[in-house]
Amino acid sequence: MQALEDHEIPEIYDPVDPEEEKPDIDDYNEETYDKFTSAEVILPKGDYQYIARVLGRKRDSTGQPIGRYNKNPILDTIIHEVEFPVGSIHEYAANVLAESLYSQVDQDGNRWLLLKDIIGHSKDKSAPSLEELELK
Repeated sequence: MQALEDHEIPEIYDPVDPEEEKPDIDDYNEETYDKFTSAEVILPKGDYQYIARVLGRKRDSTGQPIGRYNKNPILDTIIHEVEFPVGSIHEYAANVLAESLYSQVDQDGNRWLLLKDIIGHSKDKSAPSLEELELK
């Protein structure tokens, strides 16, 4: 049996240079990392609500992002492009996305969905009745 040192380890990652200058946390901006990009959010469209995916920030004809970031989501004016399951793309403000996202998760960040109705339910004679289950 060969020792672990005898095996060649393929270099699949670029080595990290410890002397390389790292970006400062103060250099971070919202353009670098958009917290809504690729998020799934439930949004109303007509009479129904759909799970839509945020594609990214909306840009004007010169390529500049539309809106300005604010730490307070209510004051955030960034516009995002959102794709619905049918393929249509619509524009939503960041504050609308934030409100929708926060209303759909619990305190641990787990997403929950509302059930509107059950369609096509049926039962056969082997199912007990409510009286048999003694439910009131």
